[in-house]
Amino acid sequence: MRPLVCEVSLGEMPAFSMSLKWGARRQDRLKELERHLGVVDISDRRVRQAYAELSTLAQVSGWSLFHGKNDLWVGAAAKVTEAHLLTMDTDFLPLRGRPGWLLTILDDKTALPRP
Repeated sequence: MRPLVCEVSLGEMPAFSMSLKWGARRQDRLKELERHLGVVDISDRRVRQAYAELSTLAQVSGWSLFHGKNDLWVGAAAKVTEAHLLTMDTDFLPLRGRPGWLLTILDDKTALPRP
């Protein structure tokens, strides 16, 4: 099984590494990792539709997820591909346990699943 990554995360990953001032070796390891990931294209009509549905649900429910537009794309990509979404982003908490979502939120300090 090949891990998937949402297309928008391919921009977030190097931005994150730059903000932490990673050196060339770590930057190269990140580029190597990217070669082993399947990329979910956000221009796919199904992903765009899932984005619209998730954005609307988050907005009417008052979830903070609504404000993280890249998070909405990641969620839409996971939904369409029926992928297990692993994240440390607690904005996804309202989706946990909802039908059609396979989601694990990891603790940002231990990397263990949150209860």
